Amino acid sequence: MNRRDFIKTSGLAAISASALATVHAAESPAKLHPYVTAGDPNISRAFRIAVGDIASNVLPFQAVPISKNNWVKISAQVVKIAGTGDVIPSRMPILVAGLDYGVFQTDTGMHSWDGAGYLQSDATTGALLATLQLGKDGRLLCGCEGTQSWGLTWTIGAWSHYLITGNRPFLKVALSVTLSTLDHLEHYEFDAGKNLFRGPAVGGDGISHYPDVWVKSMSGIGHIAKWPEHNLDKKAAVGLGLPMHALSTQCSIYEGYVLAGRMQRELGLPEDATLQEKAGRLKAAINRHFWREDAGIYRYLVDPFGGSDQQEGLGNAFAVLFGIASPEQAQRVCANIHIAPQGIPWIWPVCPRYVTSDPKTVAQRSNIWPLVNGPWSSAAALSGRVDLFALELKKAADRACRDNQFAEMYHPVSGEIYGGIQEGMTGRKRRRSCGLCRGTAWGQRRANTRSHRETLSRCRRERRHQSLAVMRTKHLQFDCVCADGATGALRREAGYQRHFL
Repeated sequence: MNRRDFIKTSGLAAISASALATVHAAESPAKLHPYVTAGDPNISRAFRIAVGDIASNVLPFQAVPISKNNWVKISAQVVKIAGTGDVIPSRMPILVAGLDYGVFQTDTGMHSWDGAGYLQSDATTGALLATLQLGKDGRLLCGCEGTQSWGLTWTIGAWSHYLITGNRPFLKVALSVTLSTLDHLEHYEFDAGKNLFRGPAVGGDGISHYPDVWVKSMSGIGHIAKWPEHNLDKKAAVGLGLPMHALSTQCSIYEGYVLAGRMQRELGLPEDATLQEKAGRLKAAINRHFWREDAGIYRYLVDPFGGSDQQEGLGNAFAVLFGIASPEQAQRVCANIHIAPQGIPWIWPVCPRYVTSDPKTVAQRSNIWPLVNGPWSSAAALSGRVDLFALELKKAADRACRDNQFAEMYHPVSGEIYGGIQEGMTGRKRRRSCGLCRGTAWGQRRANTRSHRETLSRCRRERRHQSLAVMRTKHLQFDCVCADGATGALRREAGYQRHFL
């Protein structure tokens, strides 16, 4: 594994790459029992918490909510491509996205890229295989059906997983899936005029991920996948129908081309020269359409409605990590990108529809998400900005030690576990104002709910037709009721509780 491949494995591997910590392994990666020693005790402790979080999210195949009928068809294809049934782990454990969450392709790709295979090799393999999609033509696909799995993070994670395991039958499957997916995207989502690919941002299924113009026709709807059916006159004629080009998606597809060629070389197969040619043209198009010379960062969206010059944390991290940005551009990105007190937000600045007089209220996708902080910290380290890497690492470790868990997202200023605000999420088109009925705390930690009461109360006063997803620690439970009397849906996720109102 070369230095660029190693440092691109963010998250857990980023900790091991840090000058602040040393990872000790008692055995080979297949039976790895790592621990971390560091000058800062919170980093060592946070690593142990992370290992516990991962272990607690490994489930047997039977307990994971996936279509067992589809898996029969997918697994048959997997075995056919690999040439051996051994490619599928015995008992098929699966690393899921969180407590009471299922398994999703984007999460799985990021987990694998982050080095989960060092700790849970079979469960990571199981998750990668279980999230494959079966195309209408019978080919196995990834990252091109449904907004929760867009982009080629599956391929990136699969390559990283191969570097950990050395599992060549699995690599055969990964190559086949990647080539089929690239072919599918070229046929249904490629915009020849711009040499870019249509589709939502990586991880961008929620509507709060997008500028106001994309929400005008979707009152009370929480998922961007619904946009085409509400905009028949504006949707793209083929594919998913979203006429947007997102930075993170372009970067992940670029890396998909690069890795496909690398997989062919690794397997001793003739390398398809057109893969690198297409990657080169896409790289040039990304820099032509997305690079902001005035601001020294990459813009977020290119679309028919004026695009967006917002900062997409994940997209800028990808551009640096994958070598799309030149060394000079990478230095400018590191110097100019907005870093909140708790780290880099996913989307910044906050969309106008979410701006309020209360600085404590932030849109969901303007929060701090570890899914973004991992790649960004690795990009900073790759660019020689150890200060930015250390900031992300230290803040992440401190939050984990405070909460005894790694949560899905945090407030960008306070660092509290916080879900932010966004529309929809229950599927109801009519939104009512919301009020917090009561909150009870138990255990040793008592969380402060005052700011959330104020936020929900203000929502009711201002008659905002949007839902509030309120997230707190695992020691706090909210019983919330919408003003129309409909009880909010409660889901427990990764050690804390979320209410969709």
